Amino acid sequence: MLAFGQPARLSWLCPLVAAFGIALFLAFLPQEWSKKKRFWISTAWFAGAELIQLSWMTSIEFQGYYILGVWAGIALMVGLQFGVFSLLTARNMTISWTVGLACLWALFEWVRLLPLCGFSLNPLGLTLTWTALPLQLASVGGILGLSFWAMWTNLLFLKAWRANCKTLRRVKSPFRTPLASAPPRLPFQVGRRQRVGQAGPVLRNGVQNLRFSTVVEFCNCLWRQAQSRVAAWSWAVGVAFVPYAFGALHLHYHAQRAGQVTDNVKVALVQTALLPSQKIPLLHRASDFISSEKQWAQILTYFGAAKQDWDLIVFPEAAFPYQADAPLHPFAVAKAILVERLGPAVIDAFPPLEPPFAYERKTLQGAKILYVSHLFFAKTLAQHFNAEVLIGLDHHAREQDQFFNAAFLLRPKNSKMERYDKKVLLPLAEYLPFNFLAPLSRAFGIHSFFSRGTTSSTMGERMLLTPSICYEETFSEIMRRGVREGGQLMVNLTNDNYYPNSTLPQQHFSHAKPRTVENGRALIRACNTGVTGVIDSLGQTCAVLGDGEKKIEWQKGILTFELKLYNYSTLYSFLGELGIVILCFCGLFISSILNSRINFFFKPRLTLLTRAPKGGKMRREAKSDRVSRGITFLNTKDSERESIWQSRSK
Repeated sequence: MLAFGQPARLSWLCPLVAAFGIALFLAFLPQEWSKKKRFWISTAWFAGAELIQLSWMTSIEFQGYYILGVWAGIALMVGLQFGVFSLLTARNMTISWTVGLACLWALFEWVRLLPLCGFSLNPLGLTLTWTALPLQLASVGGILGLSFWAMWTNLLFLKAWRANCKTLRRVKSPFRTPLASAPPRLPFQVGRRQRVGQAGPVLRNGVQNLRFSTVVEFCNCLWRQAQSRVAAWSWAVGVAFVPYAFGALHLHYHAQRAGQVTDNVKVALVQTALLPSQKIPLLHRASDFISSEKQWAQILTYFGAAKQDWDLIVFPEAAFPYQADAPLHPFAVAKAILVERLGPAVIDAFPPLEPPFAYERKTLQGAKILYVSHLFFAKTLAQHFNAEVLIGLDHHAREQDQFFNAAFLLRPKNSKMERYDKKVLLPLAEYLPFNFLAPLSRAFGIHSFFSRGTTSSTMGERMLLTPSICYEETFSEIMRRGVREGGQLMVNLTNDNYYPNSTLPQQHFSHAKPRTVENGRALIRACNTGVTGVIDSLGQTCAVLGDGEKKIEWQKGILTFELKLYNYSTLYSFLGELGIVILCFCGLFISSILNSRINFFFKPRLTLLTRAPKGGKMRREAKSDRVSRGITFLNTKDSERESIWQSRSK
């Protein structure tokens, strides 16, 4: 259930996992096992589920076998977290302790974001994003808040289940066996009333002589236990229902306001659907490579000769090979391609034939030939369609000799060009975390790496855009930073083609949805291979490129959509990830204090008042002694119990 309960897999399992998917495992985990055994069984179970969720990493066609080690390492790391967590649930939990444990789990997921580039995939809160209703709770606490709520719900169901089983074991019938098989009656009474469960005098026919007070006491016990069970189940069901109730109110409130919005933006999202070997030259598959002129010619056919009234045109990450300003195409060839695909009127949209759009090169004979770059094509499209163009291309900063995975924004009738550099880089694929891994990267043809970006998180003139590249959109804080700087529309440029024919495109898309509700902003995505689509500010999918005949990630073309720019402020955009983490630390600390798990100021001595053998005075007895005597009594045989009863009655 946990492995397949994801929006990208079996979405109908998501509400079950969010309610009691983990509770079922913990409920049937035998408590008599040693801590070591319970720890490793829990670790293996959760790591196995993570391996299935990350099964797209087994696509080694363009990654190599090293990715299998990364796959197993990530699953083991997440599994160890759950193994530690499971040990803390092996007790009678109070409501406050369930809150503390849920806070701890949210902190575990936050810790995953810290090492290297961070691991932000498959949080437990993703199970509450399967539909727009529970997803609205992300506007309060973000994805960490959803993970807290899902884990708290599971712990409450676990508490209710254990309370139910405990009640069935505790409540005993007053109709006891004959005296011959029952222990002697202990004269431990409250006033003149006999306690439930003690043997009374037996008649000659072997049937116990029931007192009315005994039956009443038994019924009272049943009623109290039933009340306890009903309260536990009510807590669990009520907490599980809260996200859906909040979501209904949230959607109803904003649906009325969204209908009054008149600001629209018309976008064109390009999907190229090319494999890595087709997009860039690879030594072991050189025959697959498609030249950049042919790639541009193919993409320009999607635009057609007719002009469209677009406000924004978005290309995917690393849309074309080589650097953005590299002089790759002879001007005569580029001009012929543009005129053939867009018509003769496109000549008027050509930018100035100067760097970074055009460069002169000398041949061996000394003749000068004009070459143009990818930025020349992008600027021409911007001026031809009178739209801003956002395109993902590699950038080489020659002054610092650094390479960046970048996104360029080109405006019509404006020579100014903006650039956003990717901030979250993937180890080995985009940056080298440790020098001893250099031979491994060279074995897969990776000889140079990107530098971490430090540019602004917003760009644009007609509207402020919050760009993100690929994996960055799964990090809540990165997207929030752009919104806090005034971003009106979130844009993601993605390239999922290194894991072809896997579940990565769908999982990547499902991880993007919470960002819209967290920040109250719409999100548009342009993918090389993936899910090119539009998500509104309430987390609802508005449009996706595809006709149903092919897999979504292999569709080629342009998705055109007119989006309403309805934006709103959220509590999460104000608090941020740091605010949620601080609240979780506080919740864990207070819960630990209330449950005597930690206490920095004093260590209370727990004592019980018991009756002395003589004189009727009360004496103090350590709780540990009382518990040990009780355990000794429960572990003895029936014959030994009789002697214990008799000695205590004396």
